[in-house]
Amino acid sequence: MAATKKDRQASAARARADKAEKQREAALTALRSLFVLEYVANGGNGTQAYLSATGGTVKPSTAAVEACRLLRDPNIRAAVDAKLAERHKRLEMKGDEAIALLSLTARADLREAYDETGKLLPFHQWPETLALAARAIKANGDIILQDPLKARELMAVATGRLRSTVDHFHNFDHARYLAGLDDPPNGKA
Repeated sequence: MAATKKDRQASAARARADKAEKQREAALTALRSLFVLEYVANGGNGTQAYLSATGGTVKPSTAAVEACRLLRDPNIRAAVDAKLAERHKRLEMKGDEAIALLSLTARADLREAYDETGKLLPFHQWPETLALAARAIKANGDIILQDPLKARELMAVATGRLRSTVDHFHNFDHARYLAGLDDPPNGKA
């Protein structure tokens, strides 16, 4: 009977130890997961990620060492790589989206920024085509748009209506031209 009581005590002790270990693992897993999220969010600063994940309860030198240790862990690296791939996929601009934005820029009409009396509308009331094409609004109210001609050129190239070529074999000597020793490249002065 004494052996049974001893076995039960040992079993209970093992159960308590297992529970404590599982709690430590859960805390470590939570810390590791938070570290990965913080590391990706802050652009790859391991020390800052560790400080954030621990709530700033460790010294920066400790955070640097622990971050380095975590980043050598293949599971952490895989989690970071997976989060970065997920982020890249979410933020990636497809070709169709780029062409659609170019199209909006090419079609921007500055007249749409004004009401019927000629007063500049608040920015939030501008049509999307104009809002996307605006590069800057000066203090005096002047609106500077993205270059619509460049947008149209890029659209023409993207749709195959314009072929962009580069002369890789020209041998124009810019220094001689600037010194006044050569004619301009197109033969016009």
